[in-house]
Amino acid sequence: MIGADSFIAAHAYVTGRIAIGDDCTVNAFTVVRGNVTMGDAVRIGAHTSILGFNHSMDPSEPVFKQPLLRNCRGTSTWRACKPSRIL
Repeated sequence: MIGADSFIAAHAYVTGRIAIGDDCTVNAFTVVRGNVTMGDAVRIGAHTSILGFNHSMDPSEPVFKQPLLRNCRGTSTWRACKPSRIL
């Protein structure tokens, strides 16, 4: 679902159960995946990742082998931005 006057830029990757409010922008090369709800007037900058899922936390298993947890809300979300270097 995408609200009124909201925009998803070219080259953005949006998949999963995504709800986007009114007057929002998802800028170029952004990734939004999983179970994500955005309110109104939200701006997501280019090269940002918002992942609405997490992995379990079993210290005896490497992270890549742990199962995904799909029901994440609030502080159980991951927000990351592409690292940059200014010369």
